[in-house]
Amino acid sequence: AGVAAGRAAPAPPPPLSSAVLPADAVSARPGLSLVRAGAALCAEIVLGARGVATYRVDDGGYRRAVEIGAELYAGGELAALSRVLKQARAAPPGLGLSDGAPSVGGDAPALLFLQALRASADVARIPAVPGSDGDAATEEALGLFFRAASGIRDASGDVSGRFHSDVSMDRDDEGAGDDAIAPGDDAIAPRSDPLLQHLVKLLRSIMSGFPATGFDNNAGDATPPVSALEYYETLMLFFERLGCSLGAVRCAHAALREVGTAHAKDAAAMASRRAARLWANLLQYALDLGDWSGAYAAALSVPGADAQNAALRRLVAALCEPGDVRGGAAALVRLPLGPDRLPTVVRALEGRAAAAPLEAVPNPATMLHALHVARGAPGEAAAAVLRHARRLGEAVASAAARAELASSGVGGVGSDSERASGGASSAKAAAAGEARRRLAEALEAHCGALLVVINSLRLCPPGARHVVEEWRPERKLRELTIDGDDDGGKSVESKADDDDDENAAGDENAEPVRSGRTAVRAPPHPKRRRRVPPAPERTSLSRLLREYALAAARLELCVAGAEPAALGRS
Repeated sequence: AGVAAGRAAPAPPPPLSSAVLPADAVSARPGLSLVRAGAALCAEIVLGARGVATYRVDDGGYRRAVEIGAELYAGGELAALSRVLKQARAAPPGLGLSDGAPSVGGDAPALLFLQALRASADVARIPAVPGSDGDAATEEALGLFFRAASGIRDASGDVSGRFHSDVSMDRDDEGAGDDAIAPGDDAIAPRSDPLLQHLVKLLRSIMSGFPATGFDNNAGDATPPVSALEYYETLMLFFERLGCSLGAVRCAHAALREVGTAHAKDAAAMASRRAARLWANLLQYALDLGDWSGAYAAALSVPGADAQNAALRRLVAALCEPGDVRGGAAALVRLPLGPDRLPTVVRALEGRAAAAPLEAVPNPATMLHALHVARGAPGEAAAAVLRHARRLGEAVASAAARAELASSGVGGVGSDSERASGGASSAKAAAAGEARRRLAEALEAHCGALLVVINSLRLCPPGARHVVEEWRPERKLRELTIDGDDDGGKSVESKADDDDDENAAGDENAEPVRSGRTAVRAPPHPKRRRRVPPAPERTSLSRLLREYALAAARLELCVAGAEPAALGRS
């Protein structure tokens, strides 16, 4: 009985948002037709009997529609906003050209902006998957935002917030307002729509958290108007907040086209800084989308050589992101790297290859190898993979040592009672098996890297089938004598004190050097000794073939079950 009484009871007075809700949003109950008629009557009262008749600020319907739409969007009443926009776009009955200015309906800039805000709500709700409905919603919102940009007029760089109330624009005859203006008559030139200006400032206040001023005809005199550059920058940040990189990219491109107009009277440095910031944002959006060619274009468009190199390193870091499945490694090979950009990318890849984990996917070393091979430089490709192979060789030695310790029982776990019961034996066997498996994986990776180096060197001419390796820590330093003749030195330091006094011997004003029994003063131009790495080694193809044969034999013995101690260490 209580439920039935609740259904029959009249609903409480609806708020403003409920008055403009669509009919299907009203719950089914007796008197549904009256509810629909009431909603239509409320919308007519809100917008006026004539609706949105003209593109004029002083038109009551246009202004009321924008004011109510802004309040509904700020309050999150999206369904009510849709109803208001639908009612505003509808042509008022009985209104024609004889009634004065033609109807513009939804083509008014402020209404287009509100409609775009409503469409952007679908962008935030739909997951950002390429080719999904989210892209269609983004394109719809972008189209509306770009059409609304017709209400921003700052072609001369001097934007005025005043809007001429005598100029109307026809929805069916686009550009009629501009055609009616006599050439050279600046007095009636179309200016920015103050209602659109307020909506843009309202959107910026919502994103920043600061309150915006109310609707006021003279608000443009107190606050500077929004230029086209600021308009597109606001939309760029708006789509960035929504997580829609595609919309942010389009708005950033539109903002870049306005940089020259906005800073026509300023110094070129200011325009360059503004453009650099936009290109940096474009680079980040392209990286988020996985648009590698667009990211490369943005990196080369950043003003300044140092900034471009930094952008290229940022691009390389994104291409080498571990676990990336967007094809960054393959895209790197296809990038049109010129001779002036290739060294920067190579150095960035070499630094990441030296610091990346050996099991990283994609691996920067293999990416560098593919980059050199694609450009017809097999020698550089072999050198890149050989450095990776040396690191893998160190990993093999470490894995072999751990496997030998595990198989010999060093570092066994468990108490004496557990060993007596056999619990420690099973744990030891499991640890030994795991260590053997890791050793086999390390040997397999090492053999594969050496084989890649060998195949790359075989592509080189016969006289160039070698790799010049840099100094490695296991090679001892040697002494080099400089700044003096080999037989002109008169110091008589003993061998025992040579290591302690070699720094003091290089100073012209050094105190007398005491070495055991004799003390002599250093000559004016003594020899200076320092420890330097040996000359780079040339690793030939035949040597690499022997290393590969040894590593392959160790791998075969390990898989066959040989003891790790019998495999030897490289």
